[in-house]
Amino acid sequence: MTRINPGSGVRPGRAIKPAQSGQAKAISEVTTVNKSTPDHRGKSSASSREQLLRGFRNLGVDYRQLGIKSDSTLDSRIEKRRLQELRRQQNNLERIMKLALDYAPDRASNDDLDLDWLQNFTSHAQDISNPAMHQLWSRILATESAKPGSFSLRTLSTLRQLTSREADVLRRAHGLTGFDASNHSFKIMTGYYRRPNLFTWLTLNKPIQLNIAKVGLSYPDLLTLSDLGVLYPSAIESAEIGKNQTVELNYAGRKLRMQAQSSALVLTYYKFTAQGEELLRLLPAVSHSGYLDLVEEHCSRDFAITLSQQS
Repeated sequence: MTRINPGSGVRPGRAIKPAQSGQAKAISEVTTVNKSTPDHRGKSSASSREQLLRGFRNLGVDYRQLGIKSDSTLDSRIEKRRLQELRRQQNNLERIMKLALDYAPDRASNDDLDLDWLQNFTSHAQDISNPAMHQLWSRILATESAKPGSFSLRTLSTLRQLTSREADVLRRAHGLTGFDASNHSFKIMTGYYRRPNLFTWLTLNKPIQLNIAKVGLSYPDLLTLSDLGVLYPSAIESAEIGKNQTVELNYAGRKLRMQAQSSALVLTYYKFTAQGEELLRLLPAVSHSGYLDLVEEHCSRDFAITLSQQS
């Protein structure tokens, strides 16, 4: 694979949020937690203050004792906060482990769950208090127990840093992602071009670029996924596709088949990293029909395109 010239890279514009599958709650619920819509400035200030106080209380800090004399000693307050933190961490772990038991399949690998991996998992998971994220972490634990080695330590670290906004970006990217069974990889197709040669360079058509911002994924979103380490930062070229050769991608049970009607065609796409692919496997299968319409609209000049339900 070779990198695309930056001059021909995708520069999508503003994102439009796509329709959301009812099954995609594990990620999408994260984006709606702790949001407020104040009606006026006074209410906004009160809401922010209450959220701060609530956060302090959850961490075991009593704001009424900040910087003032109190009947309790500093050491006793430290011990109280430490115990409250341990209770919160224990509660998080117990909820995640209980969900993991519900998700765990009956059949499993003969390999034992690696204790070093489990220790690393618990060190991350104990600080996850968001109920929607509990679902994700429990799925990871259940999958790893059934098939050890499914999730790397690097993927756990990436998921631990995932914010609600970044979780939403990953969910939207997943809707535009096709699975290439021939290469066993996930990719977001962004267009194609015809490779020039000595006889055709004067008559070449312009490269086709899919404006994926129209279906929910802007260029800043791509940068976000790249910064997280789940998507390679630059678009990539496929191998040259000859006339009558086919490319097949699977989108949540729908198979996209593209048969080349011209020679020397090259697809361009964004590819997920190893940890990105591990995270994608956690999400329910979902596709964005508007994206598939975009592919059909822009690629039918040089490809015969068919969409079918996957058997």
